[in-house]
Amino acid sequence: TNISMIDAIICIPERAAADVVECACLIGLPKFKDFYKLDGKPVYILVESRK
Repeated sequence: TNISMIDAIICIPERAAADVVECACLIGLPKFKDFYKLDGKPVYILVESRK
């Protein structure tokens, strides 16, 4: 799923001791609307799906 991919991508800079403070996605899906926060980090969506 998209959430798993984003979560995995967040881990890469954290492994290098970087602080991830927010995330962004190009397209948001309604079924993931409750997940627009990952590990307490806000996830910003550029385009929302209609359905």
